[in-house]
Amino acid sequence: MPVTYCDEAYNEVMTWTEKTKIAYAPNRKSGKSFHRYGKYMKAKTVGEALTLGSYPLDLLFDYEKRLLKATGGPKRKQPPDTSAEAMSKEERKKLCRTDIVLASMYAKWQMWKHTFKALDEHGMTREQLKQMNKDQDPEGGKDSIVVAIGRREAQQKAKEILAAAGSRKITDYDVLECLRLWGFKENTNRGNVMPEGAKFVHSDTVGLIKMSTCERTLLTVGTKRYPEFTQLITRWLRERLPSELKQEFAYTSININKNYAGKLHRDGNNVGPSFIKAFGDFTNGELNYWPSDSGKGELESLKDKDKVKLNIRDNLMLFDGNRGHFVDPFKGERYSLVFFSIRTWNKAPKAEADAARKCGIPVPTAKSMAYAQSLLGPSGKSGYQVWPSPQQGSKGQKKSTACDETPRRGTKRTASPSLTPSPPSAKQKKTATSEKVAVLEETPKKINVASDFPGTALLHCTEKGSKSEYIQKRCAALEGKTVQDAVNKFQYSNAQGTKQSYTLSDLRYDVAAGRITVATGNSKAKGKAKGKTGRGR
Repeated sequence: MPVTYCDEAYNEVMTWTEKTKIAYAPNRKSGKSFHRYGKYMKAKTVGEALTLGSYPLDLLFDYEKRLLKATGGPKRKQPPDTSAEAMSKEERKKLCRTDIVLASMYAKWQMWKHTFKALDEHGMTREQLKQMNKDQDPEGGKDSIVVAIGRREAQQKAKEILAAAGSRKITDYDVLECLRLWGFKENTNRGNVMPEGAKFVHSDTVGLIKMSTCERTLLTVGTKRYPEFTQLITRWLRERLPSELKQEFAYTSININKNYAGKLHRDGNNVGPSFIKAFGDFTNGELNYWPSDSGKGELESLKDKDKVKLNIRDNLMLFDGNRGHFVDPFKGERYSLVFFSIRTWNKAPKAEADAARKCGIPVPTAKSMAYAQSLLGPSGKSGYQVWPSPQQGSKGQKKSTACDETPRRGTKRTASPSLTPSPPSAKQKKTATSEKVAVLEETPKKINVASDFPGTALLHCTEKGSKSEYIQKRCAALEGKTVQDAVNKFQYSNAQGTKQSYTLSDLRYDVAAGRITVATGNSKAKGKAKGKTGRGR
């Protein structure tokens, strides 16, 4: 953990420049510090102190201990931003040593303040983070504080969803809520998919991986540490596999991507057959795929006329990852899941494969792998398959209480293997919203907390808390609001501070958890689910 000093020391020292005038108190130190202090205490400016032997952190220490003070000369608001995004290499070369060291100290201070605040907000101690990072992925390294917090939040959310789901299907919205919370590392190892100019992408893998340095095949630590998160995703696919499949689709790994459009590539460590689906509130972002690609030759030789363009937000697609594919640019929030098998699927140690199965991953056998590979032909329409799977409960969507399995924004969609459903028009969006409001305004005689919420009913926050601070805050903010106002107007900040619209699914979830009660007239729906806890949250 970092060595930190009081904010007062940082707030003062970070305003100094090379020529800021300073004065030192008489030497009260001992040991080696006594002799070093004796040399740099003669300095009249910050630049001279560093030249005479003061360490950068000595500036903070000596100021905090009242051994050092500024007596005049120039000051500034803060040191220069020397990050690659803010300053070129040529500009950094022109900086003096004082600017370089203070800029580095300032950047680290800001990072520590941000991450330690996040720890406090989420009830996580530095010792817990340190303990977690004793176990690390062989190639992924340690989790940062922000990544660890996000993953813990996603794991907790997945636990709650699975506990409340019962026998109902896991919805797209359930998956999306967990993906929004998931802490993504900055992955610099996927150069084959990085858009031009990008230095990293938000791309993680749960399940089995093959180490790039050797032939070892292992289960990622993240999969072991957050098993319910993986179970939620694997259950979502299992419940949506097309009925015409004669047996379960087996795979070893799930690639999780956030907010980047992968450039044209072929997968490098993939047996081939892969299911893919996109989630989120975005426009465009279709998958372009060459079903007749032999996997040989230069990618640039692939011709546009041979590709198909598919909307994987509203369709579940089976394709061969070893054939050329890329994602169109998009606007909005876009996640995608790719279920695939690594090439060393049959070399995983038994203990690792068994641990993967406990997390819901159907690790292939020779028979199931042969079946998966038989699902795709070598070219043309046999080279992929598509099944309509309209997205449910996207960000900001207010779903009808009548059914959870509704297409995006209330628009009925059909799909064929070569056809991309069009986004809803502005008129369709307006009509769909009006229909949803109408549903909310109906006032049933009896409230069923699992499905029916009158639009004029009032919401009340109970004393039952949540481990997630943002959920507690949103419930408190809902006190006294009507159902209609809550699901049509209310927004809250999630664990990452991103604004989200409150939906009927959120309301079902909070009521089922006992954090919110719904009251109309003299009757009150207690914060306890009756039987099954509704369809979605």
